[in-house]
Amino acid sequence: MNSCLIDKFPVELIHNLFDYFLALEILLIFSNVSQYLDSVLLNYSSYWINFKSIRRAHFDLVCQRILPNQVISLTISDDYDTPGQIELFVSHFRLEQFARLRSFKLIDVEPYWWERIFSNLTQLTNLHSSFYDTPEITEQWFSDLLSHDEQIVLDTHLIKTHASILPQLTRIRLPHGDYLKSTTLPRLRQLILDQCSPETLKYICSAAPQLKVLDVYLHCDSTETKFLFPFHSLKRLVLRIRGQC
Repeated sequence: MNSCLIDKFPVELIHNLFDYFLALEILLIFSNVSQYLDSVLLNYSSYWINFKSIRRAHFDLVCQRILPNQVISLTISDDYDTPGQIELFVSHFRLEQFARLRSFKLIDVEPYWWERIFSNLTQLTNLHSSFYDTPEITEQWFSDLLSHDEQIVLDTHLIKTHASILPQLTRIRLPHGDYLKSTTLPRLRQLILDQCSPETLKYICSAAPQLKVLDVYLHCDSTETKFLFPFHSLKRLVLRIRGQC
């Protein structure tokens, strides 16, 4: 490999440049340009990995070239573009290896994996954001495979799994608010729920005193439902209502 003009730049400046790119972009642009840049890549420890809609060859490249302790943000997707990605990911890594991880996002990962994933998050002391997004496949999984009673049993088990990690998070997105019951949320600043009952919303009001952004789908079954509660720190509210309120 030849040297290039960027080899004259200090490591700190190049690392600052990397902060504007996703991990795959960094590898595709800067790998194998020069020995100096390759050494800079090895010492960079703030990679943002987004596996959504990624090609298999690019997935393998990221897994081969980046160590878990170099990653601060991770997105894993099991949607229609990349089915089976979560199983492939856990064949490469254990989640507790990502010691510097700050943000973690799952997209359409089936509940089968949730306990295994969230039980390991408790070891990630730097984690402050956890998102579960676009549950299209998951909703179909629930309706096709589980009865109502089985869903309740699964939810109860998953609530216990989530409980230990929730108090350290500042940003959360979950399929529904039942996961937040019986736990305090002292650091929570942003909350997105795809489903929430008035009773859960009332609980969140007292459990999350620092909440500033709230985005919920509220499910009501009575025109007598009261759902206006005193969120003293709230700055932004997005409220969508289903049913009768």
